[in-house]
Amino acid sequence: AALNAPESPAPRPERKGVQDQMMVQLAAFRKREKAITAAALLNQKHAERLQGYQLGVRLVNSTDGQVFWRVITDPLPKQDALLICDGLKRAGQDCIIRQMKAQKP
Repeated sequence: AALNAPESPAPRPERKGVQDQMMVQLAAFRKREKAITAAALLNQKHAERLQGYQLGVRLVNSTDGQVFWRVITDPLPKQDALLICDGLKRAGQDCIIRQMKAQKP
């Protein structure tokens, strides 16, 4: 069976301002295909710990010009991000909580 991961996490309705929104990152890869595969596998492995949130893949250009593909959740409230990352760490999964950056108009 093919594993499918969304290209980008499906947005959820925002409850608060952007400053209160966080994302939980589980991994980063140089190749898009590896990130998509990892997102699909991690979505299955951690479905319960992700509490209904889905992992997707986001392109990031680092300050030194390198390209990375993050395996990351959609934006979620800070409290949810902290609980999810804590649960993932207890299960042996590394994760990073990232602040939502405001989109430029």
